[in-house]
Amino acid sequence: MFSFLNGLTTGRSSAQPECVDVSDLTARARIRDAALRRFGADGFAATPVRRIAADAKVSAALVVHHFGSKQGLVEACDLYAMAFARNAHAHGKATDGGNAVLSYLARAMVERAQDTASMFDEMVVATEQMLASNNARPVEDPKLRAAVLVSLELGGFALRAHLSRYLGMDAVSQDGFERIGQLVNEMVTQGVFE
Repeated sequence: MFSFLNGLTTGRSSAQPECVDVSDLTARARIRDAALRRFGADGFAATPVRRIAADAKVSAALVVHHFGSKQGLVEACDLYAMAFARNAHAHGKATDGGNAVLSYLARAMVERAQDTASMFDEMVVATEQMLASNNARPVEDPKLRAAVLVSLELGGFALRAHLSRYLGMDAVSQDGFERIGQLVNEMVTQGVFE
């Protein structure tokens, strides 16, 4: 799409997308990545620490040791997801693990709207700056345009199951991204109405 989140993902999808660099394989990183995937897939309230621990192949006690509480783990995931997004944006390239991060961010924006306002605002500001530096067409309210673009991109992840039904394939697979991207490009460049 055309937001701060553009290029965050390769479009590849797997049952367990990896969110870490090969050099970041500590127990803490495995726990954080398991939490990102689980929170993104199942939600925050529906995800017990024991399930995250099982996914990371560690004990629940080790999760508490590293993060203090489930809330501490959520905060660590927030920080990591935004750092991951900033890094992908800064380097302007698709990144493995982006699907898990985008699913996490989309779920966070829906389920924890008050807690994630500053994260959303950062994405909007970065998108507005990206558009300005790439000679985007002037509009009356560039900040609102940026907010809408971020919302559209995250909305695709929040509504992934529904989009996938209409596509007949996983909406965040390589083929799904290509098909959706082509349609979005047509709508943005040619408009919807004649």
